[in-house]
Amino acid sequence: MTIFVSAQRQIRVGREVICGMIWNETWRIYCAGYIEAAVILIELMDKQSFCLLTETTPEDVVKATVASLQAHPDQRKFLLANVMVAAVQAQWPCRSR
Repeated sequence: MTIFVSAQRQIRVGREVICGMIWNETWRIYCAGYIEAAVILIELMDKQSFCLLTETTPEDVVKATVASLQAHPDQRKFLLANVMVAAVQAQWPCRSR
């Protein structure tokens, strides 16, 4: 993942989908920072319960999260970071060797 290069630009679209529903500008900024921090955490957790491909970008992680939330709207009641990790686990499971 190229998270440290330009994470803010790369996850802009997905962040707007998730955070765009928030009417308060301060909370939208908080939401954006939260998502960026969760993506960094996901990168650090790689190879533990999921295996990201080397070409996976932060935007891919957010897109997987958005797709998961659209497919399973009941997940909206859970902590977003947990939903993001579950989406990543489903999208990029580790293959046994």
